[in-house]
Amino acid sequence: MKQEVRRLAEDLPEDATWDDVMEEVFLKQAIEAGLKAGSEGRKRTVGEVRKSYGLPE
Repeated sequence: MKQEVRRLAEDLPEDATWDDVMEEVFLKQAIEAGLKAGSEGRKRTVGEVRKSYGLPE
């Protein structure tokens, strides 16, 4: 974890804010959660998601 935090800090621009840091952390968490869900077979098609929000497929 510490290595990931160091890498994240090194990749951010010099004028990065705490909001920038949090955005990167939340993005990484969302991607990891999505990949895990997909590998566990928990996925839906775009049509299913659109339908759940009452949007046309």
